[in-house]
Amino acid sequence: ETWACGTGASAVCVAGVLADRTSRQLKSHLLGGDLDLYWNEDDNHVYMTGPATEVYRGDWPD
Repeated sequence: ETWACGTGASAVCVAGVLADRTSRQLKSHLLGGDLDLYWNEDDNHVYMTGPATEVYRGDWPD
């Protein structure tokens, strides 16, 4: 289980618009925090803003 999935949230945004269930701008409530999503009609990109948190730190072997 992930606390947030930006790819999945973006896909749900597009699917919701195509199904006429939501507007192009929405807030997705995820376990890791809320994401603000906007599907731009001009360039067809989904823009996402939300918290970024370090969840892992490791060392790469030499």
